[in-house]
Amino acid sequence: MRASEAAGFAVLAALLAGCAAPDAERLALRDRIEQGGLAPEDTPRFFTSPLDNAEAQRAAREIAPRLATPLDAELLAAAEAADAARVREALKQGAQANAVDALGRTPLMLAARSGDLECARALLRAGAEPDGRGHRGATPLSAAAVRGHERMVRLLLKAGARPDAAADGETVPLVQAAHMRHLGVARALLEAGARPDARDRSGDSLLVIAIHTNQPALLDALLAHGADPNAIDASGLSPLYWAEREERAAMVQRLQAAGARASEQQRSLRASGPYRTEDF
Repeated sequence: MRASEAAGFAVLAALLAGCAAPDAERLALRDRIEQGGLAPEDTPRFFTSPLDNAEAQRAAREIAPRLATPLDAELLAAAEAADAARVREALKQGAQANAVDALGRTPLMLAARSGDLECARALLRAGAEPDGRGHRGATPLSAAAVRGHERMVRLLLKAGARPDAAADGETVPLVQAAHMRHLGVARALLEAGARPDARDRSGDSLLVIAIHTNQPALLDALLAHGADPNAIDASGLSPLYWAEREERAAMVQRLQAAGARASEQQRSLRASGPYRTEDF
């Protein structure tokens, strides 16, 4: 083999080795691309090829928000006022549908908060990102879900909003709707594929939330969409345990009919190890 051929094979082998980064690392890189938090050390650690890097960037669904210009500010004010005519005029003049204000709110998020469908449709037609997040990570869908705007939730889901998208450290829209007793919103999210096994920040499952807040219709909807009637909470207690403890007789019957087992009402959890004081 000639020296030039050997050198060529060596380059090819190096490129192929670089392309073999584990999926977990590629996903971690994609997350940093989405969040705009790439560090200098990412370049040597995750370098594969320009083609792979471009592919990872295309996989990032979150768009980079653009701060508001005066024209964008007019659009944001119109969306907050639920003034569809002003929204359309600002868009016609060139306002950016995905701009954000100083509080990190997009025009679509403001329309979602108010539940104004006409404004939201105008923004979506102009290219507003259904999952577009402002500086603080909230989505239009979560803004609509927590306020009980069922028709807005359905519009955003139809436009492509992900039912389980949530800001870092926040609960998914379905959990928010369950806590706020917005049954119609919860059903819309479940129909769109929201996970029925999601939990709130205290570790309570959606079934336990339904029991605590006495929402039998929500319990039925969750079970119909595959919620596990034997899933334990952060304390090792099952939905059946809580239904019996809170004397929800009808819910006890529903859970048992769905397969809840009395033998699994309480389970021991693995004890945590000693805290490492240097972590604090």
